[in-house]
Amino acid sequence: MNQEQVSAEPMGELGRLGGVLFDPKPAFADIAARPVRWWVPLLLLGLIAAAFTAAFAERVGWERFFNQQWQQAAARDERLSRMSAEQKEQIIRQQATVTKWAAPAIAVVEFGVLALVLAGGFLFVFNILAGSQLTFRPVFAITSYSLLPYAVAMLLAMGLMFVQAPEEFDLVNPVMSNLGVFFDPVESPVVFALTKSLDVFTVWALLLLATGFSAAGRRLSWGKAMTWVVITWVLFVVGKVGWVALWT
Repeated sequence: MNQEQVSAEPMGELGRLGGVLFDPKPAFADIAARPVRWWVPLLLLGLIAAAFTAAFAERVGWERFFNQQWQQAAARDERLSRMSAEQKEQIIRQQATVTKWAAPAIAVVEFGVLALVLAGGFLFVFNILAGSQLTFRPVFAITSYSLLPYAVAMLLAMGLMFVQAPEEFDLVNPVMSNLGVFFDPVESPVVFALTKSLDVFTVWALLLLATGFSAAGRRLSWGKAMTWVVITWVLFVVGKVGWVALWT
């Protein structure tokens, strides 16, 4: 822990949340020293994600979404294109009904699960590979707060949802903040998976992670922390792209 960065007075939660996004160095020093409110950013992310999925169901509609997905899949799979209109409508209706109720519930917990998995991965990377001496609680808290840029992304996406016509809203890439906008996910799924990972909000989160880990680790500079964060992220992207390539 870089003790000289820690304020004598603990930060309030609003100060933490705003500080992470706009003045992260002192905010993460406070988080690393007092990792007791890790649940606040996860609760905020879960509520925003649930609100986004509920708004999507009402504004755009899951049936519209799955119909678009069906059309794209049918262009690649001749068996789907041979199905009758009744079969197609029944399948789409079932998918939309299940998703309408399941999506908000999944949204509430998905960021918590993601933070838990990422924290475990970063704990391994920094302690075993980088030789740091981090403990789980501050790593988990830093990871949880570092996901806050995605709250900004979801709020922007929700705004665009109500500005655009329902049929124009793209759930796959709603705020067009990555290079995936230049590639078709159907025609070039591997390239799309790779370029979609090059996202503005992901880069923001990576910078926050490096700032947090450098505040928590002894003799862990920001540059070293950023290097290991990027290496971990690159391995994740390679795995994701490889998985897409395997199934396409």
